[in-house]
Amino acid sequence: MRLTNIKRFWGIMKQLYGAKMKSGVPTLIHGSNYYSTNEEKAEHFADFFADTCSLPDPPDGYAFPPMRFLTNERLSDIVCLWVCVGL
Repeated sequence: MRLTNIKRFWGIMKQLYGAKMKSGVPTLIHGSNYYSTNEEKAEHFADFFADTCSLPDPPDGYAFPPMRFLTNERLSDIVCLWVCVGL
């Protein structure tokens, strides 16, 4: 698409929808459930992908290759406060 066509396209969209088009994920509907808040949508996506995606079991005797570090920097301790993660 040429630049002039792109400008024309967005000009038409602006005329149709106004200057402030709403962006983001619209309300999700799965079965009879509605997910409208960002938190509900994020949890639904996480649950959906956790239920449908998994790694296959590795073959017998398989071991991951050794880790090759790209720097000498390391995280020695990770401190997680319950307040930070919302628990």
